[in-house]
Amino acid sequence: QLRQDKALPVLELADLKDRDLFDNLGCWSILQKVESDPQEKQVTLFDRDRFQPGRDVSYLSVPSWTLLPRSNQFCKFSSLSRLSFPTGRRLALESEETVNGETATKVVPHERLMCFDSLYRVVEDDVFEWDQDYSPVWNVVGQYLYFKPSVMRLAAKYLLRMFGLPEDATVPPFIAIHVTSRPSHQKGADSIHMDDTRAWISTPELAAYVEQVALEIAKETGFTITKTIVYSDIADPVWWKEVEDLGWFTVDHELEKTVEEYSSSYVEIIDATIQSMSAGFIGMADSTFSIMSQKRVQEWVGGPTKMTIGIVQIFLFDSSTFHSLRLVDLRYQAMRNMLNPVGSPAPANPINDGITAGREHATGCFDDHASTVGVVDLQDRRTVADA
Repeated sequence: QLRQDKALPVLELADLKDRDLFDNLGCWSILQKVESDPQEKQVTLFDRDRFQPGRDVSYLSVPSWTLLPRSNQFCKFSSLSRLSFPTGRRLALESEETVNGETATKVVPHERLMCFDSLYRVVEDDVFEWDQDYSPVWNVVGQYLYFKPSVMRLAAKYLLRMFGLPEDATVPPFIAIHVTSRPSHQKGADSIHMDDTRAWISTPELAAYVEQVALEIAKETGFTITKTIVYSDIADPVWWKEVEDLGWFTVDHELEKTVEEYSSSYVEIIDATIQSMSAGFIGMADSTFSIMSQKRVQEWVGGPTKMTIGIVQIFLFDSSTFHSLRLVDLRYQAMRNMLNPVGSPAPANPINDGITAGREHATGCFDDHASTVGVVDLQDRRTVADA
C-alpha cells in the first residue's frame, strides 16, 4: 500500500535477499547514542533476531552531530540523512566504535545500505513531536501504513463476538477509549515506575468525553453511538466495575486465546486495529499508542477524537543544557492541590489559571535534580508556567 500510494520503490529485505542466506550486516545504532539507561541500550543486542533471524548485525553508534539541538535524547532526521552520503559516513566511521556482532570481525555500515536499530527517538524539529500536524513520521510514512486486510477481518470478528452479534453481521459504529495507568516516582529515585492500580482519569470524566464525541458523530453522520470499547492496563477492579456498570466493552484476549492462536504481538496489533476502526476515539495525550490511534481515526475514518486534558507534563531538566530530561505526569487535580495549599481557593481552570500561584511550592516537590520546572498544556503545547 505504501508503494502504491507514494509511488516509491519501497523494498523489503526479502525482495533482495534469500531469507535463508546468512549475512553479516553493519547498521547504525541510535539507541547507543540517545539512551542513558544501560538496560535500554541492550535492546540493540536483540535486534538481530527481530531484524531477521540468521543475520549477525554489528552496530555503530551514530555521531553526536545527528542529535537534535539542545537535546541528547533525540536524533534529527535530516542530520541522520548525512550518513547516506560518503562525507557523512566517513566522518562517523572516524569518530565512533562498532558494538555487538557475534562474529570476530565487526562490520561497519555499508556505503550502499543504511539501516538503524530503532527510529523511535528520531524527530525533525521538536522532542515528542509525533502528535503535531507537521510531524514527518505520520505525514510521510505513517498515514500510508494500513493494517492488512486479514488483520482487519480478524479485528471485525473480535468486535462481533464482543458485541454478541452473528458472524455475518455488520460491525456497528463504536467509540474506542485508550487509558494508561499512572506513573509513580519515588523521591530520590532515578526512574519512574508505572502503578497499574491507579487510573489517570475517573470513569465519570471518561463518560463526559464519550458524550462529547458521540454528539459530534451524531451531528456529522446522524449515527447514534451505543457502544464504547475501553483499552487499559489499569488493574484496579473498582475502576473496571465502574466501566462494566456503564455498559462499556473490552477485548478479553485470554478468552479469545489471542496469544495461543496467534502470538503475544497480536494483542497490541488487534487492539490498535480495532481502535483505528472506531467512529470516534478518546486517548491519552502523552501516549504514543493513543496518538497513533488518534491520527488513524482522524485521517482514515474522519471521526472526532479527544485527547484527555486531565494531564499536564512536567519536564525536569538541567537549566543550562537540557541534559537530564525527565518526565513526571500528574492528574490536573493533583497539580491543582499541589500548587494551591490547603485552605486556598481552587482556580476555575487549573491548567491555565492555577499554575502561577504556587510556583515556589511546586519547585520543592521534586528531587534535587530539578533546577528548572516547565508545565506544558498538552493540547497545544503552550508553556503556561515556569519556575
